[in-house]
Amino acid sequence: FGIARLQDKKLFAEVARIVEPRLLEVSPTDLVRLAQAFASTDICHYTFLCQVSAQTQVRVQQASEGTAPPGSCPTFGQLSELAEAFARVKLQDYSFFEMCSVQAERLLAQGLPGPTPEALARLCTACARLKIHEVRLFEVVMAHVTAHWYDYPAAALAEIGSATAPTLPCGPEQVHGAYERMLHLICADRDLLTLRSVGFAVRFLAVAEGKKYKFPASHTLALAKRLVELRDDTREHYDISRVIEVFARRCPDRTELFSTLCRHVHRHLGVFEPVDFVRFARGLSLVQYRDDRVAHALDKWARKRSAEFSAFDWEALLTHMAALGDGGKRRSQQLRKSGL
Repeated sequence: FGIARLQDKKLFAEVARIVEPRLLEVSPTDLVRLAQAFASTDICHYTFLCQVSAQTQVRVQQASEGTAPPGSCPTFGQLSELAEAFARVKLQDYSFFEMCSVQAERLLAQGLPGPTPEALARLCTACARLKIHEVRLFEVVMAHVTAHWYDYPAAALAEIGSATAPTLPCGPEQVHGAYERMLHLICADRDLLTLRSVGFAVRFLAVAEGKKYKFPASHTLALAKRLVELRDDTREHYDISRVIEVFARRCPDRTELFSTLCRHVHRHLGVFEPVDFVRFARGLSLVQYRDDRVAHALDKWARKRSAEFSAFDWEALLTHMAALGDGGKRRSQQLRKSGL
């Protein structure tokens, strides 16, 4: 059900009822699968998921004391997968994330296996999504990236940078140097980036520049080029509203880039939050490129989901839609008159 994303709340509630008293017998792999199944189907059974978290923390504590049964303690990779699942259902379990942070710091300091670049990236992204500001974790991970940059693929660097840059304070010159090296490596290996990775890299670049760090314009152009190369990717979701907003301010004249973004946006509209509608419309309003199909799609989906908008976001959306050519202006006026 989780893999197929079939949401059956009654079935999942029954699974939770049966499994909860026997969590002690569940393997680490199955603990992860349980959490991922609830996350994939958007079933926020917080009571059960908190029990999964508590059981995981007990096992990690037992392992640190040398009293855990063989094979009962999750690996660091499995901890990061649990963290990712909790982030998807917005479960802010501070004790769990503090435990993960301590484990990451200990394993990295001792050079023990477990914290792979991908696992560290997942954990940092989960913390960022939940607004859990584990500054110590971010500092430790960034220090490890600086010392072992050759071990980190471009996608992991982009994800780590996107998660840590908004939280870490503006620091000394070495912080700028670390960001510069990370962005250089990301752009050098841009052929390995997926759409999701490009989204992380663009956000990383925008946040770092927002903290007064200066980077070559070639970084922006390299990421724009990679996104255009992925024009025919019709499946992957990414933070397209943030991407178009960043590119609109840095390279507003790249028609092919904005054509690609307008092509990709249609599959995202069903999962957009109100702020994403506003960001995308604002970004598109800042460039000369126009696509009336996008204005029509924004109009259609805004009508369907008007109840989700605050008055402020609704007014912002109508204002930016009015700047999307004659079609956008007409639809904005129709939405305003409809009184939704």
